[in-house]
Amino acid sequence: MQETGSPFPLLLDPERATYQVYGLGSSFIRVWSPKVMWHYLKLILRGEHMRPVQGDPHQLGGDVIVDAEGAIRLIHRSKDPVDRPPVASLLAVLRKLAMGAAR
Repeated sequence: MQETGSPFPLLLDPERATYQVYGLGSSFIRVWSPKVMWHYLKLILRGEHMRPVQGDPHQLGGDVIVDAEGAIRLIHRSKDPVDRPPVASLLAVLRKLAMGAAR
């Protein structure tokens, strides 16, 4: 949470048990595809710094929003490292949950 500055609770799962339950995967081919390499090359050419790889470099990510009762309100299983849902979509779900909690 310190790294991201997120005001929301985050689940830290170093054993990746929840990762497995949510059906998130791992793929050498998808992580090192030409599409992904092109994406990272463009970032480097723009002068952006790449973070060092931590943990399993072939792990595919995902975004999951779980409400206060434990119900999954959004799950996005990334097809490759650059496949992420739009931030606006994530925020819309969070706003909807916040409005429901305020009632």
